[in-house]
Amino acid sequence: MVESVVRERCGLTFARAGGPIVAICGLWGGAGATTVACAVAVRAALESQAPVVLCELAARPRAADMLGVEPTLPLTQRGAHGLGLPAIRRHASGLHLIAPRAEGCARDHASLPERVTALARTHALTVLDTGAWGDPAATVACAIASHVIWVATAADDHPDRAQALQALRTAPRPAPEAMCVLAAGADREPALKGQIVDIATARCQTVAVAPERPGAVWGADGHLEPGAAVVLARLALFLKGLR
Repeated sequence: MVESVVRERCGLTFARAGGPIVAICGLWGGAGATTVACAVAVRAALESQAPVVLCELAARPRAADMLGVEPTLPLTQRGAHGLGLPAIRRHASGLHLIAPRAEGCARDHASLPERVTALARTHALTVLDTGAWGDPAATVACAIASHVIWVATAADDHPDRAQALQALRTAPRPAPEAMCVLAAGADREPALKGQIVDIATARCQTVAVAPERPGAVWGADGHLEPGAAVVLARLALFLKGLR
């Protein structure tokens, strides 16, 4: 799904440890947050001189399978001999990855701020795939992040979609926000795409609308399509402009 060779640079270049902590949160389950989190993290790892880490906090983790790496223990579970952080996997792009597979793992959300802070000290960009908005991990992650990226799609007929969009209008703003709109299916639901973009424009500092086919957007065929490069470049400006 993601390319291990830089063909085009998007500006996701981070040079020093202690960089931004970005929470990437789906407005509902299946909105595409893991797709965006993997895309941002892998491109940043490819373009950066300092380490980049992706940490999956979602209740239904998918990043390990999506990136083709062996799963790890959850961030909230101690590593070998009960000490420190869990072991980190390394993706072909150079990305550091903490991505469990088991949905049933015990999750000590109270320890997340301390552990994410420790992770960020040694990484130039820390990407948190939080899962769906409203999940306990997402609530904690959005509160401690320096940046929040919301993800929505016009293609998914989710029962919580209308409620999530309405709640986003009035929800507290935990950090500077961007919205990445995955536009697949927008030809079938242009009104919904317009509604999502309107909410995003009113609330968020940056709005990036992805091209029509999110599966191909992120470079699976060996290069970034122009629309994908624009989306990632806009998110790069958002992340770097507020450091």
